[in-house]
Amino acid sequence: MACVKPLGTANYDVVLNSLYRELLSDATLTQKIKSIVDVVTETLGADFSRIWITRPGDLCERGCLHGSVTDGPHVCRERNSCLHLIASSGRYTHTNGRHRRVPFGAYKIGRVASGEWSHFVTNDVVHDERVHDHEWAKRLGLVSFAGYRLVSSDGRTVGVLAMFSKKVIAASQENLLESFAAMASQAIMVGVAQETLRESEEKYRTLVDNMQDAVYRCDLGGRLLFCTPSAARLLGYSSVEELVGKDIAEAFYSDPQEREKLLAILHQHGVVTNYEVTLKRKDGTSVLISTNSHFYRDRDGEVIGIEGVYRDVTKRKLAEEALRQSEEKYRTLVENANDGIVIVQDGIIKYANPRMAELDGSTVDLLIGSPITDHIHPSDVERVADLHRRRMAGEEVVSSYEALLRRRDGTPARAELTLGVFNYKGRSATLAIVRDTSDRRRLEEELRKSRDELELRVEERTQQLRESEEIARNQLAEIEAYYKFAPVGLAILDRQLRHVRVNQKLAEINGISPHEHIGRTVGEVVNQKVAGWLESVAPRILEGGETIKDVEITRNTAEGQGLGVTARVNLFPVRGLNGSVTGIGLIYEDITENKRLEDQLRQAHKMEALGIFAGGIAHDFNNILAAIIGFCELARDKTPEMSPTHRHLERVLSAGLRGRDLVRQILTFSRQTGLEQKVLQLGSLVKETVKLLRASIPATIHMQVNAKGSSHFVLADPTQMQQVLMNLCANAAHAMGESGGTLTIDLGTVNFSSPKDAPDPALNPGRYVRLSVSDTGAGMTADVAGRIFDPFFTTKKPAEGTGLGLPVAHGIVAKHGGAITVWSEPGRGSIFTVYLPEYRGEGERSSRDRDTLIPHGHERVLIVEDEEPLAQMMDEMLTRLGYAVTCRTGSREALALIRHDPHQFDLVITDQTMPGMTGIELAKEVHATRPNLPVILCTGFSSQTDVPSVQRAGISTSITKPLTRAELAKTVREVLDR
Repeated sequence: MACVKPLGTANYDVVLNSLYRELLSDATLTQKIKSIVDVVTETLGADFSRIWITRPGDLCERGCLHGSVTDGPHVCRERNSCLHLIASSGRYTHTNGRHRRVPFGAYKIGRVASGEWSHFVTNDVVHDERVHDHEWAKRLGLVSFAGYRLVSSDGRTVGVLAMFSKKVIAASQENLLESFAAMASQAIMVGVAQETLRESEEKYRTLVDNMQDAVYRCDLGGRLLFCTPSAARLLGYSSVEELVGKDIAEAFYSDPQEREKLLAILHQHGVVTNYEVTLKRKDGTSVLISTNSHFYRDRDGEVIGIEGVYRDVTKRKLAEEALRQSEEKYRTLVENANDGIVIVQDGIIKYANPRMAELDGSTVDLLIGSPITDHIHPSDVERVADLHRRRMAGEEVVSSYEALLRRRDGTPARAELTLGVFNYKGRSATLAIVRDTSDRRRLEEELRKSRDELELRVEERTQQLRESEEIARNQLAEIEAYYKFAPVGLAILDRQLRHVRVNQKLAEINGISPHEHIGRTVGEVVNQKVAGWLESVAPRILEGGETIKDVEITRNTAEGQGLGVTARVNLFPVRGLNGSVTGIGLIYEDITENKRLEDQLRQAHKMEALGIFAGGIAHDFNNILAAIIGFCELARDKTPEMSPTHRHLERVLSAGLRGRDLVRQILTFSRQTGLEQKVLQLGSLVKETVKLLRASIPATIHMQVNAKGSSHFVLADPTQMQQVLMNLCANAAHAMGESGGTLTIDLGTVNFSSPKDAPDPALNPGRYVRLSVSDTGAGMTADVAGRIFDPFFTTKKPAEGTGLGLPVAHGIVAKHGGAITVWSEPGRGSIFTVYLPEYRGEGERSSRDRDTLIPHGHERVLIVEDEEPLAQMMDEMLTRLGYAVTCRTGSREALALIRHDPHQFDLVITDQTMPGMTGIELAKEVHATRPNLPVILCTGFSSQTDVPSVQRAGISTSITKPLTRAELAKTVREVLDR
């Protein structure tokens, strides 16, 4: 601002008016104060003039401590008051000298400011006692000094005007100085007020410009009147000016109807709180906001518009959606798990999934809040509770065990519990994964019953923001706990089928740690067959969003050996925040044991069906063979021993006997023959059998017998045991063929202390005699070895075998409570090992009856046989042996004959299966007539009768067709001689 040119001392009014106009200009406070001191200096002819103003809160350079003026270092009267030199004119124009800051009460300036003097005027500076620096004044030639306190309207000191002159100050000049002081006071007050206002405006402008929420004001028609810069940023505009004047609904609302809904709420309630709506940005994209709005009014209270705040909640909504999807993903895993899952805290169920409710026979709502002991069977409560207490106390206890549960209806249910302790809502809780083993138990029981019938054994060991976040953490804790303790393999794959996450169970299955999975594709972890299948179905999941359930696959074990394991795999899409499929979730459950039990059950049913078939045809075959063998013997006996006919009949007889043996093998295999068990020294049987075998085994095969120890006693049928050994040796000899090799028979004992030690699940703990037959032949593949005990399965050429040898051996061994196992590798031969329960009691060691003489007799025998050829054959056989024979082909006819004369016969031989009356029924009727008459029952196969029925009927013995003449004669003689 331009300085006011001094007018001298004549016209002070002109000076004051001119200065007053200058003070009304837009100049700064410093410029206005400078004008005043310039006018004072020029108008009054001062040597120099100065003005200090106060600045509260500022300290002077010496510290300005609270206190009074002393002779020592100056002390301010007011801690927050200090004078600051802001304008100087005349000889000294600088403002940064020694006295740029003066504390209240210090020196003459500070004393004027402190109110000690309202003003201070002297025309004798050099000698005035109130002036401290006389020497300075004398040196400068100063004569006068005037100091005026500048005061605000409320009496506060706002500054000091001071003038130094080499001239005397006249009285009129004092009045002028007072006017200048008043004008300075007014200028300072106005300037400070303006500066304060500017600072306030700047502060609030900065606040508005930097606030994140958008503030707006519009008229009742929806035209935007005002908004903050944050509104422009929110809506993608470069400045506020681009927004002002626009219609809010048309320009910014994605759906203008939403604006109408908001106005309706405003008119109804006068305010809108946390109303969410989608706005459109300048570039067309959407932004989700939450608004608080209300009407604003003029001074008369009339509503003239709407004002409010917009807050961008897009990120919050995305975060909430991400949290929801994460919760949904893990909830899906838990809610759809094949196992029941519960969380127990303080003995109360806090969470249960639907599968657990299904296992309990109730609902999730009924389970939650109930004591866990209500769902444990009373017989198992104490054990389960003890394990729970010890686990919660930090003791090392088993984490997985089987327990008996109690369903809601009170029925028991067997389940496998897998338990773990984790933090739930700030306190310890137990996560229990409950696997229903009822089906497995049922399968085991069904298989066990089937094996009892077929004398086979099978055993199977087949859960405003803070609350939402807290719920999410608990749910994530539930999922993480399940993920950690789940007995099934869990994994998440990305779109490239790389492992993103893997739980410990799947890591154990794959044989590498969870960390080693991360980043590796399925092709780098599992075999190519499984990887190929996953790659083939991945597009259905990644592109189609399909869920693939309960697919069974077979893969190698972790070591890559053997046939591997069978697993049930479930695949489902994993989705991102926008709903797109980002990967694949995998649930992997090992069902190898279940599949094995199912296969064994199917095999048992097949064996049962074959047994029924074999029993059905055995009777007819045996009748046919009986006639062939019997008549052949009769014809042979009437031909010269050296004649061709005799030799031919011998061959027919030999073929008939082989046919009989084949039928017996079929019946033995199908368990239609009974056991004649005796205490048998297996070593003796081995040596005897080896002697028989040497003649039929090629000379190129070396036989070696290793019988360790001598106590190899078993309770067994000698004939069937010999059959087992001969079948195994014949199989070994065939495996070595013409090239020969070594056939080794090893005999020893072994003890199994627990079922897991036994090589076959059919074997109970205990001592067993072990008989093994090994060869050095070609060996077998695993596929062939898995089928060798199937009936009629054979690798031999046509006419070289029936495929019954090994199945028969297997059936006999199983029938004796034992098991037979096989080891084989291509090129390394085979080892068949038979395990039979060791007999440790006392009893008669078996000896074989080798009588060769055919006994004769003269008694009277009644033969009852509905097959006339068989009746004739036995008639002729016994007649040649000296017996008096009477034949009848009908059981009722024979009974009538006996009733007519009960004592005309010494023996009755009757067939079992006859029309009208069976052999057993006939025997009962005979004994009702004559109790002591011996009866021999003749059957086509042994399972046609049972021992209790035979004993109740009073039958002396039973024989199985076909019989040779010697066998028939021996049996008849033994019965009659009793």
